[in-house]
Amino acid sequence: MRIVDSGIISKNKNLGAYKPMILPLENDTWLACQNSGKTVSSSDSFIETLISYNAGKNWENNGSIHKTHSEKLNWAYRGPQITQISDNKLFMRATRFDTSKISETFDTNTKSTQTGELISYWSSDLGKSWTEPSVVNIVELPSNQFTYNTAGKVLQINKNLYIYPIETGKPVGYEGNLDQKAGIIFSYDQGKSWKDFTVIADDPTGEHLYWDQTGTILNNGDIYIMFWVHKLNKFEDLTNHYVISKDMGKTWSKPQPTNIQGQACAPIALNDGSVATLYTKRHGKQGIYLAMTNDLKNYDIENEIQIFNAGDEAILGTPIEEDVLSINLAQGFGKPGGTLLKNDQILLYYWGTKNSISQSMWTTVEF
Repeated sequence: MRIVDSGIISKNKNLGAYKPMILPLENDTWLACQNSGKTVSSSDSFIETLISYNAGKNWENNGSIHKTHSEKLNWAYRGPQITQISDNKLFMRATRFDTSKISETFDTNTKSTQTGELISYWSSDLGKSWTEPSVVNIVELPSNQFTYNTAGKVLQINKNLYIYPIETGKPVGYEGNLDQKAGIIFSYDQGKSWKDFTVIADDPTGEHLYWDQTGTILNNGDIYIMFWVHKLNKFEDLTNHYVISKDMGKTWSKPQPTNIQGQACAPIALNDGSVATLYTKRHGKQGIYLAMTNDLKNYDIENEIQIFNAGDEAILGTPIEEDVLSINLAQGFGKPGGTLLKNDQILLYYWGTKNSISQSMWTTVEF
C-alpha cells in the first residue's frame, strides 16, 4: 500500500469540521458533506456541503443546507452521508438530536442519549440545494424505550434495494436499562420509504455494545459489516467484530472477532476480493490506520499504514467522567470512511485536529 495524494476538505480556525463523506461523481468532481460546529458534539452543529471540480485539490463550500429550510430549533445535525440514486438525483441521510433536554449527546450518569431522528433530504442540482427534511420512523422501536441514529453509509444492493444502518440508544427519562442494538432498515423504492427493521448484532445482557457499524458489498454479493465492540461494565474495547449476510441482508451471521484493535472502522471491498479497512486506533500511537485482509478476519497489521497521526491532540480537553461516553465526546479525530475509485485507488476521508483546529481531510491510496 502506498499513499498517493492527500488534501484538506475544510479547515476553519473558528469552526470545527467533523464526520466528512466524499461522493466521487464524473470528471473529477467530488461532492462532500460534513457536520460543522464549535465541537464534535456541540448543539450548534449543522450540515454543509462542499464541491471540488479537480479531485479534491480545491473546494467550494456551498454553506449550510438548512439556510432555506424551516428546520426545528434546539436540534443538532450530525453524520450526513450522500448516496447517488441517478445522474441528477442525490439522497442524503443524517441524524438530528434534540438538545433541549440534555446539552451533550450522552448523559453519562444514566447512559441516556439525546432523542435522535433519522432525516432524509433530496437534491437534483449536485448538492447545491436540498429539499426540506423528511423523518424516517421505525415502528419496531417505540420512542419511550429507544432513541436511534444513523451509523455507516447506505449500501445499494441492487437498482431498487438499499440498506440503511442504524444503532439504538436509551432515551432521556426512560427508567429501564440501555438496550443497544445495531440494525438496518430497508428501502425497496430507491430510498423513498424505509421499513423492516432487522437486528444484525445485539447482546441482550447489555454487556457488549455494537457501535459505529459500517459495511461494504463483497465481490460475491455478500454484505460485510464491521463494529466497534465495547464491554460497558469493564470499560474495555474488544477487537473489531464483523458479521456477514449472504441473502441481501435478511439474515446475518453471529459477530466474529478480527485482529484489529480499533474503534470506528470502515471496510472497503477491493476488486481482487480482498478488503481494506480504515480504522481509528485509540491506544499506543493513536491515529487512523489502513489494513488489509484476504479472509475477512485476519488483517495484515504488520504492513498497515498510518493515514493520520493524532499526536498530542487525540483527546481535546478533559472528559467529564472517566467512561467511554464522556471520552467519546472529547476525541480529537475519528469517523473514517472510504470508497473504491474507478482507477482502483481508494479514496479515504476522515476528520482530525491539528494545532487546535478540527478539520476534514482526504487521502488516496494505491495497492
